[in-house]
Amino acid sequence: MRRGDVRMAILAVVQQAEGPVNGYQVIQRIAELSNGEWRPSPGSVYPTIQQLEDEGLIVTDESLGRRALRLTEAGTAYLAEHSDEVAAIWRPFER
Repeated sequence: MRRGDVRMAILAVVQQAEGPVNGYQVIQRIAELSNGEWRPSPGSVYPTIQQLEDEGLIVTDESLGRRALRLTEAGTAYLAEHSDEVAAIWRPFER
């Protein structure tokens, strides 16, 4: 996968979630969406989550004891502007 794919995949997974998700759930969902062919490492996911938070695209809530992620309005707008890039991430895994 390309360098920016982890970033877009995280945003896409957080957007698709029916509620806040944590980093481990993001990794699991990426693996599911890629039919088990791509499982990004925690070493690539967690720093990217921090970067996305710093950019204001996601927020984290640690009130439940785990770091729960959700999109901000800016994150939702970013995904809408880059929907073609999000779709391209999952194309290699389509059967």
